[in-house]
Amino acid sequence: MDKIQEGPEKLKSKVADINADLDVVIRTFDLSVTTIVR
Repeated sequence: MDKIQEGPEKLKSKVADINADLDVVIRTFDLSVTTIVR
């Protein structure tokens, strides 16, 4: 039972980590583009 429960939870935290990383990358990219445009 624990193993089955563990799977989705680990996946969720992994997805959350990836989303956070993407968010940072996108923000940095936006800043770079804005700086270049200006």
